[in-house]
Amino acid sequence: MTDQPNLFGAPDSTPRRSPPVLNPDGVSVKGCNIIYAPKGQAGEYAALAANPYRGCTHRCAYCLSEDTLIQMADGTTKPIRDILVGDSILGIETIGHAKAWTTRIVTTTVLAKTTSRRTAYKITLEDGTTVISSSDHRWLTDRGDWKYTIDSPKGQRPHLTTKNQIRKLCGAVLTPLKSKSYKTGYLAGIIRGDANLAIYDYSDRKRPSGKTTGIQYRFRLALKDKPALQRAQQYLSEFGVETTNFVFKNGSHIDLNAIGTTSPAKWKKINDLISFASFTDFEWQRGWLAGIFDAEGSHQKQSLRISNTDETILQVTQSALINLGFRSVKEDHPSHASTIRVLGGRNETIRFWQLTNPAISRKFNLNGRALHGSVKIKSIDWMPDNSVIKMFDIMTGTGNFIANGLVSHNCYVPRVLQMQRDVFYSTVTPRKDFLRLLQNDAQKYQAADIHEQVLFSFTCDVYNPTNTTLTRPALQIVQAHGLGISVLTKGGTRALVDLDLYRPSLDCFATTLTTISDDFSLKWEPGAALPEDRIRALFEFHDAGIFTWVSLEPTLNVGASLQIVEETCDIVDLYKIGRANYLPMTATTDWERYTLEMLNLVNKLGVRHYFKADLQGFLPPGYPNVQRQVQHN
Repeated sequence: MTDQPNLFGAPDSTPRRSPPVLNPDGVSVKGCNIIYAPKGQAGEYAALAANPYRGCTHRCAYCLSEDTLIQMADGTTKPIRDILVGDSILGIETIGHAKAWTTRIVTTTVLAKTTSRRTAYKITLEDGTTVISSSDHRWLTDRGDWKYTIDSPKGQRPHLTTKNQIRKLCGAVLTPLKSKSYKTGYLAGIIRGDANLAIYDYSDRKRPSGKTTGIQYRFRLALKDKPALQRAQQYLSEFGVETTNFVFKNGSHIDLNAIGTTSPAKWKKINDLISFASFTDFEWQRGWLAGIFDAEGSHQKQSLRISNTDETILQVTQSALINLGFRSVKEDHPSHASTIRVLGGRNETIRFWQLTNPAISRKFNLNGRALHGSVKIKSIDWMPDNSVIKMFDIMTGTGNFIANGLVSHNCYVPRVLQMQRDVFYSTVTPRKDFLRLLQNDAQKYQAADIHEQVLFSFTCDVYNPTNTTLTRPALQIVQAHGLGISVLTKGGTRALVDLDLYRPSLDCFATTLTTISDDFSLKWEPGAALPEDRIRALFEFHDAGIFTWVSLEPTLNVGASLQIVEETCDIVDLYKIGRANYLPMTATTDWERYTLEMLNLVNKLGVRHYFKADLQGFLPPGYPNVQRQVQHN
C-alpha cells in the first residue's frame, strides 16, 4: 500500500535537514514559493500569503502609452489613461483560424486596469498609424496569430517584423470635449431636424368662457431614443431654458418621450440658440452634425446617411462635412426626402462618430460585423530619448481591444493557464500539487519558529462560487504547523462552512467592501457576494470571537466608503483604507479631502485603522499609522 502525504505535521521518519534560512525581511523563509512574502501594495496587507487557486493570474505587462486611443462601444475614443473599469469598448472574437471572415467585432467590458513604467517602442505602419507600446505587447497580424512587439532577449517568441501586417479596424482620432459652441450646434441640428418650434395664432377662436385663445408659442421635441432627448434637455437647461417632460402620442399610435414649453420667453431663447449665426465655426459644425444625425441620420451596411426635405439643412450639413474633412454625395429623391451619404466606408463612418459624438449609440452598433483590414509595418523603433515611460494596460472580457485602431491583446490572458476564455472567467483551477507543496513550506516555517498569519489569498478568492476543494485542507495545514490564518474574501457567508477552524487567539477573517448598495455591487463586482451577505459573514465571525477586518479598497465611491465604516464599526476590529487600484479616479476625486474625512470618522468612532501608502501623504505629520497590527483577539 502506498503511503499518503503526511499533511498535518505528525512526526515521521523523514531525515532532518539543515535549519531553514530567513530572507532579509526576517519573516519569510528562503526557498519557499507557496508561502511567500507579498510585495508592493499587497505587502501592506500581510507579511505572508498563499494562493491555492488560479483563475486570474494578474500578470500584466502594462503595455501601452497613456495617450493611446481606445475605441469605445458608442463610437467615441478615450485615451487609455482615462478608461474606467466597467467601460464598454470594442474587441474581437474569432472562430477557427483568425481570418477576416471569422474575425468579428463585438462589444466587451473593461474588467481591470493597471499601470507601470516600461521601456517604450514605437510601431509605425505604412499608412502613417503609430502606436507606442512595451516590448511585451502583442498584436493580431494578418496571418491570424498574435505577435509580440519585439523578440525576447533569448530569441524564443513570435514577434513583429517589417514583413508583417497588423489587423486594423479604423483610424483613431481623439473625441473632443463638448464645448459651448458644440452644444449650440447640437441643439440647432436636433431641433431643426426633428422638433416642432412654431407660433400659432388662435385669435379668431373663442373658448367656452367667451375669451379668445390668442397667440400660442410651442416647442416640442419628441423622440424614440431617450439619450438624445436627455442631452437636448440638459443643453437647454445649461442655457437657461427649462422644459417639461411628457408623453407625446403621434399618428402611428406609438408613445414617444417628449420635452416642451409654451413660454414665449423660452420659445424666443430657443429660437435664438438654433440660429445659423455660427455655422462656420468648427465646434458648432461638430455639434450640428451630431444633432442632425440624431434627428435624421441612419447607419446601415457601413453607409452613414442624413435625410431631410429642407434644402438649407442639407446645405449646412454638407458644408460641415466638408470642413471636417469628409467626402459626401447628395442623393435627390423626387418622391421623398433627399439624402446626404458620407463616402469612405467603415473607416469614415467610425471617424464621423469619433469626431461628432452623437447621443444615439444604438445607430453605431458594429456587433457581429467582419473585420477586414490590415496594414503593413514600416518600422519598429526603440525610443532612446524617452525610453522608459508610464504605460497602462486593461483587461477585457474578450482578452483584446482596439488601440489606435489596431487589434491589441490585453495582458491578463487565459493562455497563461492553458484555459479557454469562457472557462477562465467562469471557474477557478486548483494549483497542481498545492497541498503537498504547502505542507513542505509549512514545515520549513515551523522549523524556523515563524508563527505569522498567512493570508489567503491575493490572486483568487478561496471562497469563490465554483471551486473551494483546497480551502479547508490548506487552512488546516497552515494551522497544524504553528502558523495563523487570515482570509480576505468577497465570498460572504460561503466562508461560514469553515468557521469552526478559526481560533480567536491566532486567526482573523476579512472582507473587501466597496459599497452598501446591491445594485452598485452587481455592476462593479458581478461575481462577488452582495454587500449584505458579506456583512452577515463579518457579524457571524465577530460574534464567534474572531478578529475581523475590512479592506476599503478599491475606493469606487468615497461617500460609500464612509458609510461602510459608520454601518459596520460595531462588528469590525480594523479597517485598511486605500484608494482605487485600477480606476483612474485621481482626476475627479479629491483624495486629500477623502483621507481627512475618513481620518475624522475613524477617530470619532474609535476604531482601529491603517491608511495605505497611496493615502499616507495626506495624513498629518507624525500621525501614528501602524502597518503591522495584531490581528487576533
